[in-house]
Amino acid sequence: LRLAPARKRSYVRKIIMDDRMCSMNLSDRSDLAYHSTATVSAMTSGRRRTLKTIHFTESAHMPPAHQKSGRSALDAAELMNIGVNYLREHVTDDVRMHYAYMDNGIPANVVPDFAKTNYFIRSTKRSRTEDASKRVDACAEGAAMMTGTTVDIELVGSCMEMKVNRPLVEVYYEAMTHIPTPEYTDAELDFAKDISEKAGLMNNGKYFAGLYPLEDTPVPLSIGTDASQVSHTVPLITISAATMCHGTALHHWAAREQAGMSIGHKGMLYAARCMAEGTKLLLSKPEYLQAVWDYHNVPQD
Repeated sequence: LRLAPARKRSYVRKIIMDDRMCSMNLSDRSDLAYHSTATVSAMTSGRRRTLKTIHFTESAHMPPAHQKSGRSALDAAELMNIGVNYLREHVTDDVRMHYAYMDNGIPANVVPDFAKTNYFIRSTKRSRTEDASKRVDACAEGAAMMTGTTVDIELVGSCMEMKVNRPLVEVYYEAMTHIPTPEYTDAELDFAKDISEKAGLMNNGKYFAGLYPLEDTPVPLSIGTDASQVSHTVPLITISAATMCHGTALHHWAAREQAGMSIGHKGMLYAARCMAEGTKLLLSKPEYLQAVWDYHNVPQD
């Protein structure tokens, strides 16, 4: 058995398939992922995402003395990004559109014949991501028309939203009830208190709450992971374990400080034990595994 944290990647993970087996499988025919968070739960649903690179080009770059005759690829990239920023008001709240400029190696006093931006678009539903992606493409095409340049849109990778498997969730939640949640020392609680005060975390002094009840419906998580693509090929379960105290935002410096010390280590080891216990249940009770696959094979909305 290979247990590894779910990693955020800028492209879709390659899956090696052989008789419905995944390259990172557990108990022969199911997949596991672990994500660090401020809660302990099992019923989660990740985002669907698309990554693309936008290339704007012109026939040749022009020196300043001839810039009136030139066409600026950078102007096109700027106009595209302005259009996308106005677009944010007209998409649902779960849609995220991130972008970054890529270095073209041209000095600032030259009208650039080449500009490249990288776009990362995500939401909780594939349909919404695809709609936003098409509208971002339209912004790129419009910017090219306005500046007399050409545009090439490269789809780097994309993945679907998480396909939640309720029977698998119930198996692993049962496993989570078998494993004691972490207990924290006075030093660790003092560390959480100090971090909460310095970072202004909203937790009212309640830093850890143990295992949450199993939710009736999936809980959307504001994360993008290519593990969600795997869930459409084999049943997948995401276990969330507390590696930081309540109120800590992901990617915040307070998350880094806690996840990198014993608080984070305890959460990671708890998740690993839950993974192993759940896998043992699947191996010891074939009817569990059959129910998981029966549910997976039924078409879902």
